[in-house]
Amino acid sequence: SPKYWVAPLVGLSDPSFRVLCRRYGATVAHTEMADPGGFVHSEYYRSQLLGKQQEDRDRPLVLQLGGSRVDKLLEAVKFIVSQNHSNNENGGTDSSTLSFDAVELNCGCPQQCARKGGYGAFLLEDLDKLCG
Repeated sequence: SPKYWVAPLVGLSDPSFRVLCRRYGATVAHTEMADPGGFVHSEYYRSQLLGKQQEDRDRPLVLQLGGSRVDKLLEAVKFIVSQNHSNNENGGTDSSTLSFDAVELNCGCPQQCARKGGYGAFLLEDLDKLCG
């Protein structure tokens, strides 16, 4: 079971930071909060978030999604599942496909951009949307 868990940090949770934290004992790490639309539709966006290729030493890795549009969140999760499935069929050796050990929804970001977008901590103000 994980002993040290690196929380997602905007502007810091890049691949180099995560690997550095693991060198000092972190057992699980998160990506920065990812926009579902950008994640699905932009290879450049994914490469900025994950690096050019995922490293085996950056595992287990949790992808954090931020957003309030259920359709976009669902599209991102389906995309991730299809990538994980593709990688598993290749024996887990294809570094060009994405693979995550978990996906989480950000329900804690208090920033003004999250307020405007109705995501992060502000999802907690609309439990019907969050749980529906």
